[in-house]
Amino acid sequence: MSGNEPESAMDEYDAEAPMGLKELLGLPDRLPPLRLPSDEELAVAARQSTLLDRLRQLALRAVERPGAEWAAADVIAAAEALGVRVPDSVEELDDIPDLACLWALAVDAGFFDPAHPDVPGPALEEWPDGGVEEVLDTWSDVLGLIVEGGFHGESGDLDLEDVGVFAMTMLFMARNDGMPIAELRSMIADLADAEPDEWDAWVGTSGDPADRLLAMLTDLGAALVDGGIARLTPLGQYAFAGALTASGVEVPLLPPVEETTAEELVEFAKGVGDAELEAELAAWIASRTPEEALDALLTAAAAGAVEDRMIAVTIAKTIEGEQRWRQALDEPVLRPYAKMVFQELSGDEPEYELTAAEAAWLLTDLLSTASDAADPDEIPALLAESVPAGQEVEIFEQIWRLDHPHAREVLELIGRTHPEKRIAKAARKAALKVQSR
Repeated sequence: MSGNEPESAMDEYDAEAPMGLKELLGLPDRLPPLRLPSDEELAVAARQSTLLDRLRQLALRAVERPGAEWAAADVIAAAEALGVRVPDSVEELDDIPDLACLWALAVDAGFFDPAHPDVPGPALEEWPDGGVEEVLDTWSDVLGLIVEGGFHGESGDLDLEDVGVFAMTMLFMARNDGMPIAELRSMIADLADAEPDEWDAWVGTSGDPADRLLAMLTDLGAALVDGGIARLTPLGQYAFAGALTASGVEVPLLPPVEETTAEELVEFAKGVGDAELEAELAAWIASRTPEEALDALLTAAAAGAVEDRMIAVTIAKTIEGEQRWRQALDEPVLRPYAKMVFQELSGDEPEYELTAAEAAWLLTDLLSTASDAADPDEIPALLAESVPAGQEVEIFEQIWRLDHPHAREVLELIGRTHPEKRIAKAARKAALKVQSR
């Protein structure tokens, strides 16, 4: 991977599936950007893969002694060398299912070919001493095989065909915050759409699919499990981002922190948790002066959409810079926010008191961003927190007069969701005024 576009890790899945990952998973055209280590750092991590080392060891044994000639002693010796549990009775490879799984994975990944047992496969020649691109390609190919085919041929009547893909997507969307393993187990059980007795019987015999998948992803180096939370490693994020990119979902990569723009920082903030954002923000601010950082954020806030403006302003409030905030008082879309900042700094001085129109602007920003994320039933509560009881009609009269792109949308939303008929009717009437002006 180089530049800003990760390579595909699961091209075979994307090409052969009836629909691509984007359509299968109902994903948007673009996801928030990722902060990943360099390709060189990712390759170093990939070379530490326990699973890839086991595939290599198995392939070396297979090349030295073709599988068709393996006696029970050879199978047992290979299993013991790889740390695979050996049952009481072993006559052939299939008698040790975990070893047979590793064998199939090594063949599919190109470590060796049973049809040409004396010739090392291309992956065996490239792993682990190949170049950065070869190492990452080999590692990503194995991830694709695990995600695509982890339960093929063994699920019976259960529908586990796309379990790996959905699980990886959920983990990817959770980013560094991770996902509770219990939630992952529940999601996979729902996907299987089996009767409880049937599901319990399968799990009792074969193990929980979530646990099995996470075990393989952990051995590969694609996931970490800690305290009941599973999360993808940077390698796992890198590879699955490539699969999504190949499917038509743009997953940008952030450039070096000193080159990251305020707009890119805001986009990044939409897809990460507080801890990850704090770390990125600290590095971003440290790479420039506070004045430069604040100016970039407020410039982005003034030019951006409502959600971007609110995120940029929230971040900007953490940076000192009174002069730039005073300049923001002259920018209509930022003036209400700047006044709020100076209220916090100077107290309730009259010059920083919000006008009715400015208060309406802040409320419209708030409700327009909340309309997508919040439960519709929460909108009345947000209104009540922002507007004193009895002043709703007055604020609606201010909103419909605003040159705000979401004025009508917000008023219609209140009109649909507010439980008090008087308030809902007033909001609907104000929305009609926006439409007719």
